[in-house]
Amino acid sequence: MHTIHGDIIQDGVITGGSDSVMLATWGTHPKQRAFTASIHITVVSAYGTGVGISDITTAACTAPCQASGQVVGAPAAPGVEYSGILTFTDAVARGSRHENIPVFTTTPVLPAGYETIAGSGRASTKIRCDEELRGVGAGCVLPEFTPTVDMSGLEAISKNIRGIQQRGGYGIPGDHARALHRLTNASTIRSNRRSVCARSITGAPPETGLQCDEYPFASTKEGGTALGTFYRGWDWVPAKENSDQGYMLSILYRNNRVLDGDEFWVRV
Repeated sequence: MHTIHGDIIQDGVITGGSDSVMLATWGTHPKQRAFTASIHITVVSAYGTGVGISDITTAACTAPCQASGQVVGAPAAPGVEYSGILTFTDAVARGSRHENIPVFTTTPVLPAGYETIAGSGRASTKIRCDEELRGVGAGCVLPEFTPTVDMSGLEAISKNIRGIQQRGGYGIPGDHARALHRLTNASTIRSNRRSVCARSITGAPPETGLQCDEYPFASTKEGGTALGTFYRGWDWVPAKENSDQGYMLSILYRNNRVLDGDEFWVRV
């Protein structure tokens, strides 16, 4: 939300103006390059020649993003409200990511002989578009949003994770200081898994149908031996649960476009 102030000038003298408040609600899709801003504007005050003047609101974003559309306001008077949608499309290149902080500009529609300085404001929210995820294509998300994967339905795995989280481990929903962060380097992921679930660590081989489950996950920067032993651990869990856990993580990463270094939480 930000305020919009505009002055109307005639022969170098301010003869009126208006003050408004704009709220933008963002719409993104993890598998689409396009995103939208649904804007709602409320006129707080209008005075002098500003009374009855309509505004046109447009937006801009940095290349390779392009903005389109305009929102035409109702004649200004205190309490007047109006809404509309502006559209953005980001042509981010394959293998790249691009962060957008759109700028909104509101320009009064004035009669001949008047001039004004258009009001503008930068959005308080970043929108990130990327095409880094294999086989998914491009998409856009709000990077300030931290997604959560719910593994409470995996009985053995959730018990293992819960025990580690309860003693101060990472991934507890709502705790940004102890969030998990995705890791995409395949070699490091394999090394993380070996360093925690190697036979030299687990001892005897598992019973039939069981597999080693490590936490934090190998596909996180907190995985392997990155943390002290008090904040990590492993246990034998059913192979089916371990497979389901991997599927849940892959869906979390894809559907929320969790890129290398992005944080997420685990609910158990």
